[in-house]
Amino acid sequence: MRRLRFLIPCLALSLTACNEEVLTDGRTDSPYETGTVCFNLSADMRNDIVSKASSVEDISLDDFSIEIYTSADKRIYWETYADTRDTVLHVNSGEYRLIASYGNANAVGFDAAYYKAEEPFTVGPQEAVDVTATAKLANVKVAVNFDEDLDDKLSFDTYYALVRKVVNGSPVRKLRFNPDETRAGYIPSGNLEFVLYVQMAGVWKQYILPAEAYEPNDFVTFNVSLGRGEGDIAISIRIDDSVEVKEEVVEIPAEDVLPVAEPSITSYGFDADNAIQFKENNAEYLNEVWLSAYAEGELESVTLTVNDMSSGNVTSVELVSADAATVSSMEAAGIWWAVNDDNTSMAVSLTDAFNNFYSKTSYVGYDSASGKCLPSVTVTLDVTARTGKSRNISDSFCFIPLPEAVASISWNDYDVWAWKIVNPVQTISKGNPSLFTLQGSADGLQWVTVGTPSVSGDKVSYGEIDGLAAGTTYYMRALYDGWYVASDIYEFKTEDAVQIADAGFENWTTEIHGFSYDFLLTHKAHNIDWYYPQTGWGVNSKKTMPTTTAVASANWNWVRFPMVAYTSDAYSGSKAAMIFSVSVGDGSSSVAQGRTNVVGEMWTGAADGSGNHSSDAGLALASRPSRFTFAYKYLSVEGETYAVYAELRAADGTVLATASTDAGAAASAWTVASLDFNYNVYDKKASEIYIQFRSSKNTTPKIDLGSSVTIAQNSVCEGNFGSVLHVDEIEMTY
Repeated sequence: MRRLRFLIPCLALSLTACNEEVLTDGRTDSPYETGTVCFNLSADMRNDIVSKASSVEDISLDDFSIEIYTSADKRIYWETYADTRDTVLHVNSGEYRLIASYGNANAVGFDAAYYKAEEPFTVGPQEAVDVTATAKLANVKVAVNFDEDLDDKLSFDTYYALVRKVVNGSPVRKLRFNPDETRAGYIPSGNLEFVLYVQMAGVWKQYILPAEAYEPNDFVTFNVSLGRGEGDIAISIRIDDSVEVKEEVVEIPAEDVLPVAEPSITSYGFDADNAIQFKENNAEYLNEVWLSAYAEGELESVTLTVNDMSSGNVTSVELVSADAATVSSMEAAGIWWAVNDDNTSMAVSLTDAFNNFYSKTSYVGYDSASGKCLPSVTVTLDVTARTGKSRNISDSFCFIPLPEAVASISWNDYDVWAWKIVNPVQTISKGNPSLFTLQGSADGLQWVTVGTPSVSGDKVSYGEIDGLAAGTTYYMRALYDGWYVASDIYEFKTEDAVQIADAGFENWTTEIHGFSYDFLLTHKAHNIDWYYPQTGWGVNSKKTMPTTTAVASANWNWVRFPMVAYTSDAYSGSKAAMIFSVSVGDGSSSVAQGRTNVVGEMWTGAADGSGNHSSDAGLALASRPSRFTFAYKYLSVEGETYAVYAELRAADGTVLATASTDAGAAASAWTVASLDFNYNVYDKKASEIYIQFRSSKNTTPKIDLGSSVTIAQNSVCEGNFGSVLHVDEIEMTY
């Protein structure tokens, strides 16, 4: 029979197992036959290699843990060696892993040695196995030697060293070595840094040797001695990794020994105003509230002082050296604290204390009139490190009982306009509806009260809120009792300040109209230009442009002429629209016989071949303006006035609003006119706008016989023309 054995020469102990125990890994079917495992145990201490002995030479073999794992990493056996002796283990055939260990893998200290052996083995049917492994040190053994000359030749008042494990740049474990320390200690393997603290002329200074990686079973000795220069220090590092001995000497010039930083103090759980907020009538109203302190080179003292302003009571306790009775009384008051393994950090919880504080007082911590937090308690933390450095913070905190008030805010999509929002509504689920108000903000930071509240049951509505900018995101929230934010923050975006296409009438189409003179056997063909805007406008010019005539006139403009054209006499840009009345008829003179006077008209849509409306489709406009403006000149005949009509429509054709005038007065220079939209439908969004311009409000316009107009590229045309309306730069205002 082969035996499983851990060789530990210095103990030279061998025990043979003979009691029987059957182990199972859950397999019960017959192909899995069993085998037998017997073993001896020993340990390799190797203390003769280091310059300082540890305190673990008396490790007992019986204290080792014995574990067996299956290939699926299932543990099927775990006992101390003392409980394993005199036992024969029967296991199913298969692959296994045996682990023997002593100590805690994460422990730090002078008695924290951690030994471990791990060895795979295979057991066949009816087979007895013998596995050999060696238990070795699985953490790092560390010693520090201070040269005796340090006390004599350097002006050190005192000194000590730390060996720290560093994870992600921060120390998480440490060993402290005072000058008189005679033991070696143990620390988990990984990146370790050496820190030397010295007090020179009453001032603590430090030197941190950069972290280096150390492996399990390394034996490291840091030797601190005088350097070559006056006042310099040398640190030599001796590493025994069981394969070879490494030695390194680091010279530390005196100027590189840096002053130790002051301790730091941080608070958690308070808001920016040092306020603590909680719900009324809620026993668990506070979140975690902490103070923490950190001191390089260990904490010497941490004194907490609490001043209860409502009662005038002041409590002051030194936490580092507090005795059991003090700790008990402080915990009863809701204050507890803990120090980390390095004795460099302390966390102090005030959560329960602050809960207790408010439950015993009627102190109100918020002044809604001034909008300020009123101090309720002052907490002072005084921290002193062993290096002599100290720090203090003292802050006053207030307690704000948050009312049981909750609201949501809603509005209809069609109630958001370019310059206003209409009737946002708060729905109250908790709280007195009459104490709610509405706040608005353009940036989510600065808030103002808006609207006029109107309460109906659990609803609070706020009427019309105007003065907003088009195409802008705004925010709303519910305010309770003048100070408490009782809702989420809601946002909405106003309609954009949309304009119609080619509002300055810069783009035109020119076509040729052909007509003929037919009388008896005489036929003569004639052509004339006519015009219309390219972007969705119709004109009625074909009404005064028939295709035949029996008149042979010296000036065809007297009898055939379009009623809409463009002109280079523009308010802005290079072109403007020109709409005018025309008289047509038969005759051989400017006073043509049988005249028909026609009002010039331009509208958003299209005309048929006779100049009548075939479409009033309108132009796209997905916003609702409050008015629209346009620039105009109007040359009136016999005191006539021009007419304008506009209507705003929804996508389903519903007319939302109209704007109109039939009293457009004469203006020889460019003038800006403004027409307000009168809304009758408020629960629909806009989709398009229809606009119509007429040269006269009259059905039969006045005509100035034998007159002229200047159109297009300054072309002067003679004919029978009436009032002339120039239009440019249509603009929707919001």
